[in-house]
Amino acid sequence: MPDRAHLTALSITLLLASLQPAAASTPAAWQGLFAEAGRRCAAASGLLDAAALAQPADFGDEVLVLVGGMCGRSRI
Repeated sequence: MPDRAHLTALSITLLLASLQPAAASTPAAWQGLFAEAGRRCAAASGLLDAAALAQPADFGDEVLVLVGGMCGRSRI
């Protein structure tokens, strides 16, 4: 089970993802926005082998990306 520090890091990563503005209009632009949000969130998470776990959630002017990966020897 992840400890409090790992859950805090994951929460901060999700918060950072939600701060990305969604300024796209074409399907290709949305795909690019979602890919960039996924890369930034994975990098910000500090997890090993970090990757988006699902399709990003679009909230109009914000994008939420759920990221998972390895933290030491445990997958969270």
